[in-house]
Amino acid sequence: MAPTYKKPSYKAEQILVRSDDLEDKQYLAFPITLRVSRSEILISFKRGYKHAHDKESDWQLIRLNPLTNEVTSPVNITKRKGVVHENGEWFEHEDGTIDLFIDAQHSGSSKREGLISFRSTDHGHTFEPRGKFGLVDGVEYGYAFQGLVSGAQILMLVMTFEYLEGSGEKRQVHVIGSEDGGNTWHRVRNLSSEFGNIPINETNMIRYQDGFLVITRGYDDMARIHKVDSRFRKIKQTNLTETHDFMKKYISRPRIFEADGRYYLIGRNYTKTHPTTLSEWPMELCFYRIDPDTFEIISYSVLDNAERKLVGDGYYAAPYWQERGGELYFNVITYRGIGCHHPDNKHLPVDPYKPDIVRLEFIWNEIR
Repeated sequence: MAPTYKKPSYKAEQILVRSDDLEDKQYLAFPITLRVSRSEILISFKRGYKHAHDKESDWQLIRLNPLTNEVTSPVNITKRKGVVHENGEWFEHEDGTIDLFIDAQHSGSSKREGLISFRSTDHGHTFEPRGKFGLVDGVEYGYAFQGLVSGAQILMLVMTFEYLEGSGEKRQVHVIGSEDGGNTWHRVRNLSSEFGNIPINETNMIRYQDGFLVITRGYDDMARIHKVDSRFRKIKQTNLTETHDFMKKYISRPRIFEADGRYYLIGRNYTKTHPTTLSEWPMELCFYRIDPDTFEIISYSVLDNAERKLVGDGYYAAPYWQERGGELYFNVITYRGIGCHHPDNKHLPVDPYKPDIVRLEFIWNEIR
């Protein structure tokens, strides 16, 4: 059965940090979120000059009150000059301690210098640098995609790079684990190898039944979903891009999550069915409901850029829900550099490669 296309009738938008309001480092990207209370969500992001081969970038933090949608001014977490702080991921321990992992890169290139970490013990008001993450079973990692916490046990998705210690010749995605709250780590599984030596990078997972569902973005432009057991041994996998005509390429920075007993994917994708050139595939923020057993896509929505305007960069996204007036709203924190950047000042020149940090809101019952 063909997936149902759901077009939301309601959509609200709020620019949380506008690049044009900043004097320097106007490239804002890769937001990650952590809800620390009913009235506070931490949002951190890159602030630099461009997507890749940047000369320098900071990792900044704002605090959003989801009840009022008020937001604080950005503050720096990182303090090192001449370093590119590129991609972040964080998780909260059960005692409230927050760990933040950042993909640190050398100035002027995308070459990693090795994963670094920060820690907060005051609900994200301050972060103390902890230095390099270090070796795990002889391997140094450069990019952390996700951490799952269950008491003292932590599982983290991380990526190797061919020039970092112990990594080998090809980039791979590993699961590493800790049973003592992150004090010591060990490798659990090489997912790239387990999934048939496919070339994958950005990866996300969720617990399902006695194991996990894993969504991967491939260097081969494919999006795949995998079912694994509790030790991350493959049970089955499906190539979503090959299966569905409406899906083009991978899902960038994919996130898989559960809500109302159903399973969903969100991330950047492209949905035009019959393009003649690659330029006819504008970036879109796409949302999918998926059957966790058959891997069929049940429904999908284009949450942003259904009108197919120029988006120079965007759509790594993090969701949350907020109830208001008896209605449940689905919110997405993302970044976007788009040609309609200034809806009230269309005569102004717009640079779609200077993204903003944006909050998008939808009625949950219209898209779920």
